[in-house]
Amino acid sequence: AGALVCNSTGPDAAVGAIHISRERMDMLSFTTPYYWVNQVVVKRPDNLFLISLALVMTIFAPFELGMWLSILAEIVVVFFCILAVEVGVDHFRTLIWPKPEDKAIGQPKNEHLCEGWGAVMDSWFFSMGSAFDPGGPGKAPVTIGGKLFMIGHWLFVVIIAASYTGAIGPYLSDTSSTPFISGVDSLYGGAFSVAVRGPTFDSNVDAPKYLGVHKGGNSNKEVEPSSQWKYLQAVMRSDQAAKFQLVSTQRMESR
Repeated sequence: AGALVCNSTGPDAAVGAIHISRERMDMLSFTTPYYWVNQVVVKRPDNLFLISLALVMTIFAPFELGMWLSILAEIVVVFFCILAVEVGVDHFRTLIWPKPEDKAIGQPKNEHLCEGWGAVMDSWFFSMGSAFDPGGPGKAPVTIGGKLFMIGHWLFVVIIAASYTGAIGPYLSDTSSTPFISGVDSLYGGAFSVAVRGPTFDSNVDAPKYLGVHKGGNSNKEVEPSSQWKYLQAVMRSDQAAKFQLVSTQRMESR
């Protein structure tokens, strides 16, 4: 018997598999959960820009973030070295802390570099461009210190290029062999398991009761085949190349 103060005109309690969500907790009082559902749905993004961006970012995948930061740090060090030995400390000093006796900024030690603040951008272009193509920037060091720095810089670039070439081969081989889901057709070859409500069966016997490879599950032999189970069986009967990896469950729910 309910309490006399209860004026509810509908059900006062619900018993069953009701998923606990934030919205429902604002309206209902739940008991302690008795089981948890851990399944998630994975969907490829529909945004072509995100897909394209992900493909472009794969060129950085063979190296970890620490390696790329080390490469950037080496380029920055070379940049300051070029400023110091190819542009000249005095030339750079007159840009930042000019003195009254400085009549003119003067010409950088390396005549291939621009004067004034253009020498800063030119030095960065020199260090960054030579990291990808030693002759690409169209500049060359003229001082002994600059030549020594650039020899070490180019040796570093050769080592990095060889390491990247050696790392990208196994990476591409591994990613090309990794299966991914692009639709229902991806499940036909058995690369992925399919969880579906249906009975258990032994797929290792000579004449199994159902088609496919049974991979286990929490079901039993008495569970009635669901419409999805029947669909998969019909696909395998009509196409001999289709062979699903089946995980049979007693029930399937969605939130």
